[in-house]
Amino acid sequence: MSDRLWIVLPCGGRGTRFGSAVVGSVAAGNVAAIKQSVAKQYALIGVRTVLALVIERMLTLNPERIVLVVAEGDDLWQACVPPRNRERIVSTAGGAHRADSVLNGLQALDGHAAPMDWVMVHDVVRPCVTREDCLRLLAAVADDATGGLLAIPVADTIKAADSDARGSFAIRTVPREGLWYAQTPQVFRYGVLRDAMLAAAASGDAITDEASALERVGRRPRIVHGNTDNLKITWPEDLARAAMILAAQASNA
Repeated sequence: MSDRLWIVLPCGGRGTRFGSAVVGSVAAGNVAAIKQSVAKQYALIGVRTVLALVIERMLTLNPERIVLVVAEGDDLWQACVPPRNRERIVSTAGGAHRADSVLNGLQALDGHAAPMDWVMVHDVVRPCVTREDCLRLLAAVADDATGGLLAIPVADTIKAADSDARGSFAIRTVPREGLWYAQTPQVFRYGVLRDAMLAAAASGDAITDEASALERVGRRPRIVHGNTDNLKITWPEDLARAAMILAAQASNA
């Protein structure tokens, strides 16, 4: 089985609910447009964008190529790419939904990636993922014909709810045994994932992550215990949390 790795980073979101946000001091010389951008991947943590932080961590995995799937007309990503290894990073246009963007990224690898190569998909708004967790994931699926994902067990009490004119109310408690919060990266054999995503697109089924596309065709993605540090930036206040996590990781390195 192949051990070649390709990476797809869907980063086509425009972040209209996010707003412009900066954490830390912004160094002189940053691209002014980036500072004004509302897209989460271009928010600044210290002097670097979220996207730049993610690219840096993905490059430590020594991929054959990183495909950035960006919104139509977005060229801000170019300011986030380091001069070194620039030849490994390409872009392609995103789609209407995340699944469409991931599929576009996979199709950009046609003719380059072999069916049994690994392709890793990572949410670009998870800048705190560690190289160690990525390597654990790759090691756990090394001999697998499908692949797997990072996830953490559900620890909170889960409520099923209904609603009326006054709002929502709990109707029952859902057992949390066997439930996991899915994270990224998720890594699968290129041919298996591409075919599953194509089948989902043809059927019109909603696909919320890559593992769900594999589940839909009867595959069983392996779950690898992740880390709560692998924060997904959703709201502006998450940037401060990410900054603290990154600082702690740096001090423990």
